Amino acid sequence: MALVGRWRELVAPVSVAALGAALLAGCGTSEANAPLVGYRPPVPGSSELVVLYSRGPSDGLGHADVLKQDSKTIQVRVRFKQSNGTSDLVAEINETTAVLKEPPGSREVLDASGEPIPLKSINDYPRVSNQ
Repeated sequence: MALVGRWRELVAPVSVAALGAALLAGCGTSEANAPLVGYRPPVPGSSELVVLYSRGPSDGLGHADVLKQDSKTIQVRVRFKQSNGTSDLVAEINETTAVLKEPPGSREVLDASGEPIPLKSINDYPRVSNQ
């Protein structure tokens, strides 16, 4: 009987600690696709494409991936570390740069699902946080 009582005394704190660690492992961040707002007019001759995306104030900054590019289209996505904590109902517009094989020219820019991304002038979002 004394052994059973001692067992509970030793195992219960370990079980609580293991449960707490398991719950905390789910907290923190996960990577997500950012909603794309648009892209900036390309600099003539440059093979860089500046993509505008939205994220929450507590989310990490994004990075652009070029998924596909051919003679007619460029398909991009932006991934960022998304906070799993409480979220404000506020979106910040940020920009990141995608490096292409050749200048974008007149190719259509698409998001990861194949939807067109609008061209935005600097006046549309003049105060954007840069990476």
